[in-house]
Amino acid sequence: MQKIYMGNCLDQKNISFHQVIKEDCRELWQWRNEKVVRDQSFSSDPIPYPIHQKWFNKRLVDADCVFLKILSNKVEAGVLRFDINDQSAEIHITIASEMRNRGIGTQSIRLGSEFLFKQTNVDVISAHIKTNNNPSIRTFEKAGFIVSRRMTFKESDTLEMLLCRDRAILKKHYPIKIGAVVQARMGSERLPGKSLADVGGKPLIQHIIENLKTSRYLSHVVLATSENDQDKILLDLAESLKVYGFAGSENDVLNRYRKAAQFYSLDIVVRVTGDNILIDIEGMDRTIALYLTDDPAVAVNGGKNGYPLGTAVEVLSTALLRELDQNVNFPEEREHVTLHLYKHKDKYVVSHLKAPDNYKDMDVRLTVDTPEDLGLIRQLYEKLKERNEDFKLSFVSKYLRQHQELKMINSHVKQRIF
Repeated sequence: MQKIYMGNCLDQKNISFHQVIKEDCRELWQWRNEKVVRDQSFSSDPIPYPIHQKWFNKRLVDADCVFLKILSNKVEAGVLRFDINDQSAEIHITIASEMRNRGIGTQSIRLGSEFLFKQTNVDVISAHIKTNNNPSIRTFEKAGFIVSRRMTFKESDTLEMLLCRDRAILKKHYPIKIGAVVQARMGSERLPGKSLADVGGKPLIQHIIENLKTSRYLSHVVLATSENDQDKILLDLAESLKVYGFAGSENDVLNRYRKAAQFYSLDIVVRVTGDNILIDIEGMDRTIALYLTDDPAVAVNGGKNGYPLGTAVEVLSTALLRELDQNVNFPEEREHVTLHLYKHKDKYVVSHLKAPDNYKDMDVRLTVDTPEDLGLIRQLYEKLKERNEDFKLSFVSKYLRQHQELKMINSHVKQRIF
């Protein structure tokens, strides 16, 4: 392995790293033997000091082990370790008990991984975490890791999570094709032409597509519209935004989804509606991870205890879309792609992702289905622009809590329920 340079690149955002030295042995042993650490390790038995010492000394001289002490504002906070095997590495982190719940783990994983990619030929970093260790899973998600698969690792139910150097490497190590399919058309009954309605100088649908491109999971973004002549402009827009386009049935949306997913050979589909300009991408990625972890019929982050109306998605397989397309007959169930699943929960398992506390109970329509809805979205965009804040759900939710009166703009609009 090439020699690693320990330089200023490892001193950012109040986090710094020093190479572990032999004097750190006992302190690390104490951290590793804390009950909460042992409970989430793949072996919960306490580690005798002689065994730890032998393990530590071996790691210390291993040329394929990057062993770093984490400091937060120059205070010792934990250790970060990468075990390298050719072009891959496995990551391990331990945070001292008094330094937890401060975001140190996320920052350390992110900065340490960036350093490893910069200083070595490692292309992919993997982490193995017990499926019931939700705090660690969340920490790695925030650091940019994605769920690769659920597996048995060291006789435990485990998630394998990956971070890759770039998207080309990700495709090599992550062969599952996950695509967002955005349903949109120009012929909306209550707000014709809304897909191209101007919001801050861009068409509404462009905001959605550009937002989706920031996902860590998606290999495809597909704009699925109808075969009507008036919708050709949406296919042209998709081409100009360098995403995929597909034209199918106008009213049989289920068939449109199935054909779009099969045409682009997607394994997993994220259902996105062209009404939802404020989809929370972090929430979407966590919903994809939930789907990969639980293996339900569909995973969703909307509904009760979920993300606000107009910001959620659904995740399901192309195989299930094919099954539904072959067996579902009621027109409303073909127009509303997943309706059949919710009507038959005895047959189909639905996994729900709960929203973070700051998104719960917002009681606001953030979808765009009427002129009033569009008016609210435009006002929110301009207000956030004035504050030099991004047009993202995190900023919108904070602003709406401070300006409850804006909810009145579209509070009288009734959401269609099926």
